Amino acid sequence: MDKARKLRRYEQKDYTQLVDFPVEIVGRDGVVRRYSFEESIRLYQRRIASAQARYADGEVVDAEVIHCGQRIGQLRRSYFARYGWTALRVGDRPGLLAGEFAGEVAAFLRRVLSDPSQSAEPSEQVSFALLQDDEHHQLYYVRIEGRSEEQPWMLYLYRFSTASACPGREAFFRSLKVLQSGSANTDAVQKLIGFHHTADCGLILTGSDGVDGPSVKSELGGFLAVAADIEWLGFAAMEDDPLQAAFSALRRGRLSDALVQFAQAYEAQPFRRAAYVGAGVVADQLGAFDAAATAALMGIRYLPQDPLLRHHLALVHLRHDRPDEAAEALEAQSDAVRAMPCSQLLGGLIDLQRGRWIRGSKAVRAVAQSTKGQTTRGQGTDAQATMSDDPDLTEAAERTLRIVALTLLALGVVSTMSALPLLVDLIGRPQPRELLATCMALWPLAVLGVGLWGRRRLRTLLRAPSGWGLRLSNPVSLRDTARQDG
Repeated sequence: MDKARKLRRYEQKDYTQLVDFPVEIVGRDGVVRRYSFEESIRLYQRRIASAQARYADGEVVDAEVIHCGQRIGQLRRSYFARYGWTALRVGDRPGLLAGEFAGEVAAFLRRVLSDPSQSAEPSEQVSFALLQDDEHHQLYYVRIEGRSEEQPWMLYLYRFSTASACPGREAFFRSLKVLQSGSANTDAVQKLIGFHHTADCGLILTGSDGVDGPSVKSELGGFLAVAADIEWLGFAAMEDDPLQAAFSALRRGRLSDALVQFAQAYEAQPFRRAAYVGAGVVADQLGAFDAAATAALMGIRYLPQDPLLRHHLALVHLRHDRPDEAAEALEAQSDAVRAMPCSQLLGGLIDLQRGRWIRGSKAVRAVAQSTKGQTTRGQGTDAQATMSDDPDLTEAAERTLRIVALTLLALGVVSTMSALPLLVDLIGRPQPRELLATCMALWPLAVLGVGLWGRRRLRTLLRAPSGWGLRLSNPVSLRDTARQDG
């Protein structure tokens, strides 16, 4: 491959999308291999280290190094978006290394602190406090709520300026050596729990038995951290965070203010999934469907595989009376998501908007019957429990069926009235030919008029804000699915 073509290929790379783990990477031999988060980071860092030996041209070397650095950033953002904690996300302030290396910190903590009985899942409340900002490292206090005991964990985060010897790397291994030599001492204040290092950063986690709360004395840091002086970076501590302000406005019932804050949150930090979801749900409640469309489209740009955001996009198209685009957005979902009742209900509504009354009503009726049946039975599989616990879905299906039933009833009455002179003529009571001709001519128009009337009723209901219309923006099944993705 010539130089110009290779440089163009680098320029065409997209680093904004989130990736799943294990990630699939095509090797130089053309074989697709699957790598864990840690393996993929090491792979690209090895490519950076060997770039000068693999390429003779300086521009290609620079492009390769920049490309691999961008991929590393993409992998870390992706891992953190799926498995990280809010405290690290909102703690991404200028100068805090935990923001830049948030994905690396999340992977390290999940691996080191994993416990079969008590795992540090993203749903748990994790708080971080910056205790010390040294020349070569920053020191954080880590607190995880929801555990039976409180662990006084200290997280040392080192930045390495180069992949070879540098002051940060030397400080990291020097501290690690001190901790490892003191780990056998039962009286040591700080004990090594785990460590990890890559080409650009190093992590050390220490703990101390029998220490109550955050007043922890560190032999390495030589300081005393008092709880009253600690600025926690937990979600509740961020007074200026627009996402927190949005939830606060919601609690006070100020939906318009909440929508503005949600938009500011995802504009400031594009990988904050909760901001997109919050904006979509609140905008749907207010009937601000253009704002809901903006949140869905921007969210999918950064979180392309999120099923709830794609559900929001299909719903927005449905609200705007664009059934073809809604169907296209629904088709982009996975087979498992399309099989869920919330997606089946959207599919039925799309068919009804297209005038396919029989097919659409069957889909909506199936959703209503399934949720009713599971509510009656009460117990069953997890999927059944999820569907039976979604009253909004059941109500939306039932309200739609009432419109369908009324439309079909009107259609039956109109058809009967139109065909009545013909039936009377057939049973032996001749009717004027003009009357029969008029009834035969008006019958299709009457049927068409009833169908348009039914579609208009349905369109009016769909265009109504979900506050008093169909509440379709926050299905329980998709909330649970998305929560598993972090």
